[in-house]
Amino acid sequence: MDILWTENNRAQRGLDSVITYDTEELKPYGPVLVAQSDKGICFVGLPVEGSFETAIKAMLAYFPLAKFIETKSHSHRTGLDIQGTAMQIAVWKELLKIPEGETKTYKDIAEAINKPTAYRAVGNAVGANPVCIYIPCHRVVGSNGNLHGFAWGTLWKQKLLSDEADKRPCNTKSVTA
Repeated sequence: MDILWTENNRAQRGLDSVITYDTEELKPYGPVLVAQSDKGICFVGLPVEGSFETAIKAMLAYFPLAKFIETKSHSHRTGLDIQGTAMQIAVWKELLKIPEGETKTYKDIAEAINKPTAYRAVGNAVGANPVCIYIPCHRVVGSNGNLHGFAWGTLWKQKLLSDEADKRPCNTKSVTA
């Protein structure tokens, strides 16, 4: 999937943009909120307690300057249109390197982007990921293995990680003594 990375801060996101959105079935998870600009998918939100209210509020906050149009059309672009700060983009690019069914810690990500003491900034960037599932922020855990926060709730994080682990061939699962 092609990704268009645009570096900007929150106050600039959505400037001169029209974003269309609707819910769409994403197997095996059920309906998700999908938003698109004219350049690609720019936001994905998951239901919280069966409602998309949190996802819609998050989408509106993420793109404060955009015009939004709810649509029933599902003519998705083939790529992603990702807007964020330089730090966020560096973190999100690193998240794309985490193989399905595996996890990394915030510390691992901070070290990988050459900012070894920037755990908090990494955590903020992970939490600001606008396209969960496509950029696998759910694969980042605490140094102690705890799931820590996830924008859509830890139940979603557990489900995504569990589903990915179930897909992996048995001989590649990590075993610790």
